[in-house]
Order: sequence, then C-alpha cells, then structure tokens
Amino acid sequence: MDTRWEIFLAYIIMPNTVYHIYTGFTDDQQFADVMNQTIEYAKTVKPSNVDTSVTIKPSDQVITLSTCTYEYDGSFFAVMARRVK
Repeated sequence: MDTRWEIFLAYIIMPNTVYHIYTGFTDDQQFADVMNQTIEYAKTVKPSNVDTSVTIKPSDQVITLSTCTYEYDGSFFAVMARRVK
C-alpha cells in the first residue's frame, strides 16, 4: 500500500521549546490543538516555511522529523508532514 505525506511545516525550534516532541496527548482534539499551536508558533520563527492553508484535524496523522541545527545554541530544525493517503 502506498503512503503519501504532505509537508506543511519546516522551521527552526528555539531552545527550550517542546512543541515538536510533545507526545502526551489526552485525546485526538488535544493532538489537533497542539499541532495547530505548533503551526502558529512556527509562523513567528525565522527561518521557517509554513503552508498556511493547512489546519490539522483530530483524525489526521502527523510525522515529525527533527535534527540539531546551529543557527542558535540548543536549537533544532524540524519538518512536519500530514498523511494524505
């Protein structure tokens, strides 16, 4: 079976920011709320690339890829994608 993902976010995560690694969701709605808060946060960070047409729904599946980066001490670079198939 083919699986397809749509990248909606690529951004720098400033030190001490936990959005990109949060996994303790109490329900699907909290998941969607945290994902959409992450999108809003990423809009405030430079550099970032945000697809502003995307809103995460409670039923969505999201994958986050994250690595260290050297723009700022202790920062990360993350790419997030939503499963579309």
